[in-house]
Amino acid sequence: MIDPTEITATRRALGQRLANYRKAAGLNQHQLAPHTHYGRSTIANVETGRQNVPRDFWERCERALNADGQLLAAADHLQALVCRQREETARLAEVEQATSSSQPAGVRPDPHFLPEVVGRLSSAMLSPSQRLTADAVPTISDLATRVTMAWELRQRASYAALGGHLAVLIPEIEASAASVGSDDHEAVLRLAVHTYNAASSLLKRLGDCELALLAADRAVRTATALDDPVLSAAASYRLANVMLCAARFDATRDVALHAADSIEPGKAQAPLSLASWGGLLLTAAVATARSGDEPGAWELIGEARTASRMLGVEYADIHTIFGPTNVALHSVQVVVELGNGQDAVARAERVDVDRLPASLVERRGQFLIDMAHGYSLTGDDGEATFALMRAEQTAPEEVRFNPAAHQLVHTLLGRERRSATPGLRELAGRLGAAE
Repeated sequence: MIDPTEITATRRALGQRLANYRKAAGLNQHQLAPHTHYGRSTIANVETGRQNVPRDFWERCERALNADGQLLAAADHLQALVCRQREETARLAEVEQATSSSQPAGVRPDPHFLPEVVGRLSSAMLSPSQRLTADAVPTISDLATRVTMAWELRQRASYAALGGHLAVLIPEIEASAASVGSDDHEAVLRLAVHTYNAASSLLKRLGDCELALLAADRAVRTATALDDPVLSAAASYRLANVMLCAARFDATRDVALHAADSIEPGKAQAPLSLASWGGLLLTAAVATARSGDEPGAWELIGEARTASRMLGVEYADIHTIFGPTNVALHSVQVVVELGNGQDAVARAERVDVDRLPASLVERRGQFLIDMAHGYSLTGDDGEATFALMRAEQTAPEEVRFNPAAHQLVHTLLGRERRSATPGLRELAGRLGAAE
């Protein structure tokens, strides 16, 4: 998916290029304005990336500044990005609409496990792979778009839509892998790794750890056969998180750290490998905290913070999600796991989640659940309830299917003082967690 931040950065770069050509021509903004049929303020806004203008603006700038086609080409590239983002957003909306419209009127998915979705995924993964005729094999580009869409749905916590999407995508990916020629075979297998990873992540959230483990194992085995350490690390990251869900803390830590060692910065310092390395360290830190090893957890958080400083940006793609803000979010989670409510609240209040890419709805929802847990540990049930309601507003399906959110609601109900926790009963009812 096209990230909105990519469009913003491209627009600013185009504006800076305009400013450079203008200055090279010896013109100020007032002098250029008549050539464009726009005012000086428009020139200023365009140069700082704050305003969109039509193509004829750039055509006039080309003629006035003798830019040799460079400005117009860059403007066309920006417009192509904008069009692609609109198309991808529309496709996502169609997927979500199709999933929601398949539910009978007045009926919503089961609030715990979405058994129909799990059943469809089970059938998709356990049925024998089919072979396709040459004219029926999807193009690599089409498959890549659909795999990216799966991860966009995952990051947006659109779990019901993702389940329907994957139930169709998995058989097609497997059939394509069995049918394409040798030139395309590796590309399809790479996409299969990311598809299995998405299935593993979804099944973990829906509570089927056994099927999630099967999907994660397929991802790891496929990635290993491709001999790509970073792709293998992405698969191991998902495998470690399934083990974390199953409370196998030592195994989680071992898998995550073994994968991190294979791509440590001494071996590669590309942004993807740094982000993958840091994400694995954060998973290991949470597992270490859950096992009660506080010094070990903070040591791993410290290493992850070093990775985030080396990276310097918030990274998010189909491989992993990592960056300085993610380190801060996981620090809150580690403190919650260690049972220190005051420290969790203090850390949470310093986090600026707006620094995350806009697409990371699931990550925002999880952060608010951790914040609620922190308030609960301090005995401030009113703030805990409010944080949970904010989480539900931000990522409703993340709260609906998150075991920690359900457990926290049960805890708050068990010591409820209705005047102090307005909205708690209604929230519990929506989650199917009312006593």
